[in-house]
Amino acid sequence: MDAHETKVLLVGAGRGGLALLQLLNRQQQVKVVGVVDVSPDARGVGLARQMGIPIGTDYRQFLEFAERGEIDLIINVTGKLDVQQDLLAACPVHVEVMGGHSAKLMWDLVELGRDR
Repeated sequence: MDAHETKVLLVGAGRGGLALLQLLNRQQQVKVVGVVDVSPDARGVGLARQMGIPIGTDYRQFLEFAERGEIDLIINVTGKLDVQQDLLAACPVHVEVMGGHSAKLMWDLVELGRDR
């Protein structure tokens, strides 16, 4: 693994998570290390499974990886404030957690790119 690679965990694998997974998968400096959704049938979960990316139904399953420095960024695209607050409280300080308005901005940029 490249030392400059950003290791990302996606929380939420619905429409937004699927689009983000497709986008991030094309980036050379990004590695998606896990995809989480409460629904095993979420569209992003199926794609992650095809790509050989670890999947889970609870983001807490991945927190030990964050503790070991195997996750740099968690992107919460669930839109749920309680999930965001829990991630912020539970993650080590060296892990950046993106959600809320930041995740919405990222989603809008993905949508803008699709319209072109």
